[in-house]
Amino acid sequence: MLTDYYPGLINKSFWWFCQTVISGLILTVITIGIATAQTVQPKEIEDSTAVVEKFYTKLLEAMKGGKKIGYAGRHTILEPVIREVFAFNIIVRISSGKYWQTLTTEQRERLIELYRQWSTAVYARQYDSFNGQCFKVTLPEKPWGNSVNVDARMIKKSGDEVSFLYKLIKVKGRWQIVDIHVKGISQLAMMRAQFISIMEHDGFDGLEKELLEKTEVLLR
Repeated sequence: MLTDYYPGLINKSFWWFCQTVISGLILTVITIGIATAQTVQPKEIEDSTAVVEKFYTKLLEAMKGGKKIGYAGRHTILEPVIREVFAFNIIVRISSGKYWQTLTTEQRERLIELYRQWSTAVYARQYDSFNGQCFKVTLPEKPWGNSVNVDARMIKKSGDEVSFLYKLIKVKGRWQIVDIHVKGISQLAMMRAQFISIMEHDGFDGLEKELLEKTEVLLR
């Protein structure tokens, strides 16, 4: 879920709002992490890095397939790893804010699945070619409670770099990504701002429709 390449549900004027809620989101993520497991051990920190590396391995495979395997081929490569490494239940729960409590179990499951489908479609559509890029992942120095921040870089053939910060927590015994920062912008904060705005005006049905339409555009 990368901000620079990730189409917003609504326009980027929401970035100002995102900046104001990042601190609260970080606290929420850490609190969830502490509640779900024990203190992180050194070996477990290494395991968190492996999650990001696994994601990048599949992303590179899809990029190298490029136009030859097409959107469908890239989607096939990416769907299983995206399902595995991202904590979509937590991402959608946080993104929905106070409205999460108003949703039925079926509506919650529906939003989680639609957001997962949209996220996979974005990666499959946006990362469609390979031009000598490589990814470098840095081992975290220490955890925050039961969460860790993993720094990574995409290095282009030209030598230019794009830096990413992955926030992971341990969910039912395994590390999963809950947020990605690019250029100081939290993807989770952006999604929260957008989800809440849509649900405030159009409710669950409006958000469901928006996710379906955005995914459909990416499939064309």
